[in-house]
Amino acid sequence: TVTSGAGRVYSTAREFALANGEYFSLANNSDFQAAAINGSFSFFLWLYQTNPTTAHYVINKSTAGATATAEYRLLTSTSENDILRFSMADGSAVVTVSSDKSFTENQWHSIYCGYDAVRAQPFIQIDNNAIQYPGVETILPQDTTADFHLGIPTPSFPHLAWNGRIGPVGFWHRLLTPDETGLSQIGLTYDQIKNSSSRPWMDTP
Repeated sequence: TVTSGAGRVYSTAREFALANGEYFSLANNSDFQAAAINGSFSFFLWLYQTNPTTAHYVINKSTAGATATAEYRLLTSTSENDILRFSMADGSAVVTVSSDKSFTENQWHSIYCGYDAVRAQPFIQIDNNAIQYPGVETILPQDTTADFHLGIPTPSFPHLAWNGRIGPVGFWHRLLTPDETGLSQIGLTYDQIKNSSSRPWMDTP
C-alpha cells in the first residue's frame, strides 16, 4: 500500500517503497494516449529519490517491458541515478532524452518533461536548469492499449519500482510556460498552474 510522507508542495506526498513494488495506475484512455492527444503534452511533478539501486520508474505507459512498446516513460538511468530519462517510441524506433546530472537523491526536485510537437521531440528539465532535447532525433507518438502506471514500469517488474516520494503530478495537453515551470523563482503556487491548465489533471496527494 502506498503510504504518505512529508511533501514539497503540499504537507504530504505519496511514499513508494521499492521493497513492496507499490504503484498507482489508470486504465487506458485517450486523455493519456500520446498520439490521440495530437499535439504537445507535458508532465510537471515533484520527486524525492531514496537509496537508488538500478533504473527506477516514475511514469510508464507501455504494454510490456520492451522500450519500443512504450508511448512514453520517465525513469532514472541504470548506471547513473543522478540522471533522469524521458523516452518515447513509435513501435520500432526509440528516442530518449537525458537530463543533466543534477537529480541528487534525498532531496526534492521539480521535473518538467513531455513532448514538443513542433520540434517532434521529447524533452526534460530538472528544477530551473536548461530544458534538454535529444539532439536532432525526432519521433511521432504512438498509441497503445497500455494502462498508465505511476511508480512502476508494470506490475510484472516490481524490482524497478520507485523508491521515495512523489509529490503532485500534473499532466497537460500542451507545453507549460516558463512562468508556470519556474515555481521556486517566481513564487507561483501549484494550484495556480493547476487552475490555469487544460484537462486532464492528475494529482497524487
